[in-house]
Amino acid sequence: MISQRLAIIGAGNMGASLVAGILNKGLFPASHIILTNRSKGKMEPLQEKWGVGFTYDNAQAVRFASTIILAVKPQDVPEALRQIRGALGRRHLIISVVAGVNIAAIKSWLGHPAQPVVRVMPNTPAQVGEAMSGWTASPEVSRGQKRMVRRILGALGKEISFNDEGLLDLVTAVSGSGPAYVFYLAEQLIKSAREIGLPEDHCQELVLQTIWGAAKMLRENGGSAEKLRAAVTSKGGTTEAALREFAAGDLPGLIAKGVAAACQRSKELGAQWAPD
Repeated sequence: MISQRLAIIGAGNMGASLVAGILNKGLFPASHIILTNRSKGKMEPLQEKWGVGFTYDNAQAVRFASTIILAVKPQDVPEALRQIRGALGRRHLIISVVAGVNIAAIKSWLGHPAQPVVRVMPNTPAQVGEAMSGWTASPEVSRGQKRMVRRILGALGKEISFNDEGLLDLVTAVSGSGPAYVFYLAEQLIKSAREIGLPEDHCQELVLQTIWGAAKMLRENGGSAEKLRAAVTSKGGTTEAALREFAAGDLPGLIAKGVAAACQRSKELGAQWAPD
């Protein structure tokens, strides 16, 4: 168990996922966690459920804790950092899960160029303890702090660290937006199942279990996606017929274009929040 104290600034859905994962893994005692949110009535149920503390004063939360998770909306970051910068010291570690806001911008708004800052790109499966988080750290972040970041993110699922912050735009395009790609595939498969005449009450279960099982094979069998796909594609069979149609419609090209578009948009959003 980590003996330090933790504050989550802007504890919405991601903040609640963090608290659930952290407490389930026993990383921090509930008494060492404090939450903030500017909306009245959102934190009381979390306090009742988990026994964590809460406040509407961001600076008070910073004075309570040594590790600060910043989880507000991008447009709210400058004001949130303005509120806490007077309470910050070098002992504080800032972990930002705010999409598109880079480390330089956070330091600039804080007015603390030597502040230890970690930037994280998680994804929505954090809500079920199966996140994929990519992260990078400023030079001031110590080895001990990096170990703690790994433990916190590990409570949400899997994590990978990157030395180059610019790679987080690519991470955003793949794993950050990736759940929506899978949901879209599931949506279209369910729709297609209905259209070929499968009973309505079975379509979703057929598709969801297929996606779940295929993902588990990829994780546990150790083979590449290409090899596993080839193994189930018999020459002249049903799978080959479907894949032929996908290729004719340039599905591989469309996927590549979509990921590239997401990456470009991530860069644009990052530039929007870059310091002057």
